[in-house]
Amino acid sequence: MWTAGIVVFLTIWLATQNVIVSCGLSIGYYAVAAASGFFLRKVSCSPWLCFAVHVAIASCLIAVLVYSRKFKEGESSAQDMPDQQMEPAQSKDDKVRDFALKEAPSVWNAYQVLVDAIEVQNKKIAELRKTLEMFDSNVGDDADVRNLSRVHDEMVASRDAIKAKLEEAYLQARKFAASPDRKEFDELRKKAVEDGVKEAQSALRRYKAMKVPK
Repeated sequence: MWTAGIVVFLTIWLATQNVIVSCGLSIGYYAVAAASGFFLRKVSCSPWLCFAVHVAIASCLIAVLVYSRKFKEGESSAQDMPDQQMEPAQSKDDKVRDFALKEAPSVWNAYQVLVDAIEVQNKKIAELRKTLEMFDSNVGDDADVRNLSRVHDEMVASRDAIKAKLEEAYLQARKFAASPDRKEFDELRKKAVEDGVKEAQSALRRYKAMKVPK
């Protein structure tokens, strides 16, 4: 029992570096071990069984201490974690969207118009191709398919150009937030937004012209 008590003291001291806690738990161990030993002797148990019970008590004390220590460390780490790390991670597209809705909503609206229009155009092209194939027509030589594909490609190019401007504006905004003394970052952000507005206006004009019957 005495040896096990010393092991308990040393183990707890190594884990906590706290002499008071180590002594307190060791004394507690001796008290529990003495009570259990007295009971075991009353029922005429063998010395080996007594020894095993003492070791089990010591092991339980050490296990409880280690578990509680790890639990507290985990809570402390969670509390010390910066707020931004606790928030769900956003994708690049989500961050650009949130930025655009705040800084350049007209550009984002134009982008969404083109996204929707491209989706519609894809369906039109797919339906026309399917119809032509049904009638054994040469899809590659069909003028209407080529025209729809040209319009589609122009809208995709405009969509990608607008998104590139928004991404550039967002990147420069983040750089400026990190280094507010670097005014060129803010100037580049403003220029990217202005270029995005121009590209959006031009793209919408072209899109509206495409929709007018000729």
